Formats: sequence, structure tokens, C-alpha cells
Amino acid sequence: MPYTAAQSMMAIELRGRPAIEQRDSSRLRGPLGDAKSVVHSLVNRVAALEIGWRITGIDHLEVRHNVLLSRRLPSAAVGLRILHLSDLHLESLPSPNNLEDRIKSLQFDVSVITGDIASGPTSETLAHDLCQGLAARSPVYAVLGNHDLGSLASTLTRAGVKVLMNDAEPFVGAAESVWVVGVDDPFYYRTADLDLAASRVPLGAITLLLAHSPDASERAAAAGMDWYLCGHTHGGHIQPAHRLLSRAFGSANRVDGPWCAGQMLGYTSRGVGGFGGLHRVNCPPEITIHTLARPRGRCEGHEHEDPNEVR
Repeated sequence: MPYTAAQSMMAIELRGRPAIEQRDSSRLRGPLGDAKSVVHSLVNRVAALEIGWRITGIDHLEVRHNVLLSRRLPSAAVGLRILHLSDLHLESLPSPNNLEDRIKSLQFDVSVITGDIASGPTSETLAHDLCQGLAARSPVYAVLGNHDLGSLASTLTRAGVKVLMNDAEPFVGAAESVWVVGVDDPFYYRTADLDLAASRVPLGAITLLLAHSPDASERAAAAGMDWYLCGHTHGGHIQPAHRLLSRAFGSANRVDGPWCAGQMLGYTSRGVGGFGGLHRVNCPPEITIHTLARPRGRCEGHEHEDPNEVR
């Protein structure tokens, strides 16, 4: 069952988020907060000196399309469209209304948000209003990121969002054969508990895992998750220098777009907003529409299927 606002806060207390927030209240929870992030910052600044790359800001929002395949997908779930938002950083957007207008123009059946939504009281109000609008159109599932305070869970719950704090829910519209699994931030807070979340899922169900970052992807693949949606990386901010960033974060090629880990299909969103004044170069922000489909052909591994060949 989805959390109430009180239950969301109780789950956060049990995971120890408040103690970490208090301990690190004077420390950035993002791009300049640790050694990896210093590398991230340097890569951005060095690569920005290169000539000829297309510079894009957070107002150049792209809509990207991706296909999530499974041979076991029930007929009721074929064709379902998932709106995927990540790294909104609403306080960074010049005009949140532009994002809302763009979303209104899209067709989708379910919405998911993979963290870094709002970083303060003002942006939490924006998050409430945005999510309330989403919830009026479709079921909304969300997990928290490294920039989100625990108090945001209650705000989102009041807006009609199902905040998954190491928990799972049957995927609306999929005849309960597909489950959404959500883990808390695996990157900074390291409060993700995949074992606990997965324990809610019936044996044999197809699983869509929501996490803020790709950091839990190997563990998720080993646990038999089918799909993994995340963000956090902002696509590296600068491409092609994001390849250097991927090595710095130890996330291989999981910084931007679709990827595979064993039989698990994953997708890392570039995110919507920005943080710390870092600019995007040849790496525009995105919102993503994932479509659930069955593969066609005889290939056995998910990673070998042609995502354009669906039915």
C-alpha cells in the first residue's frame, strides 16, 4: 500500500536520513561534496574550453523516447507509456511553468520521478504543485535523491505521489503482474535497501526499479530486476567528456541513456534542471517517455533485442 505522509516520515526516520542531514547540513550533497564530484567539476570546466560543441541551457528541453522490453510482459501492459522525470532541481528552472506546459503536450499512462526534485521550502511548494498536476492525470511514483530532504516525502505524498522508500507497489494498469520497486538514495545517503523493497514483490512478477543513481545497478541486476530507471548524472553535463566522468563515478557507460547490466535493461536520464551553476554542453536536459513492449525475433538476451522492433 502507498505511504501516507506520516508513514513516509516514519520510513525516513528508520533509515536514518535526518541524522545524516543534520550532520552534513553545512556540506553540499552534490557536485562539490566529495572527491568524485571535484573530478566532475574539473571535467566540466576543462571540456568547456573546447570549441565547436553546442552549448545548451536548462531551457532547451528535449523529449526522448525509449522502449522497455520483456518477453513476459502481459498483454494488459503492452504499450503502456511511462513519463520519466529526474533531477528536476526546481529551484534552478527559469520558469517551471514551461516544464508543466511541455508535460501537458505529452501522452502517458504512468509517471515516475527518480529524485533530486527540490532543495528547499520554496522549491518544495513548486514540487507539490507540479506533482499534484501529474497525479490528476496518472498514477505517480517517486524516490528521493541526494539533494532531497526527507521532509519532501510528506510534501509529495500530500500531492498524491506514491513515494517508495525501499518499498514496492503493483504497477497500475498492468494487472498486478508488473511491480514498481523504489529504493532510497544509493549515492550519498546510501540508505537504499533493495532486499527490503524486493521482499514485497510476488514471485515471478516483472519489476521496474526506481533509484536516484546508477550506483545500485549491479546489485539490482544480480537480484533479478527487469528494468532500472535512474538519473543523478545529468548526462555528464558535457559530452563527449562524460566518458571521463563515467570512469570517475565508476558507472561504466551508465551516465546517459539506455544501457544493460546482464539481463536487466536500464536507463539514465539527463534530468531536467541543473545544480551549482554547471552548464550543459552538447547535453540538453530531457524528459523521457518509456514504452513497455514485447520483443520480436529470436534473440535471447534483452541487450540483443532491437528496441524499434516491437508489437
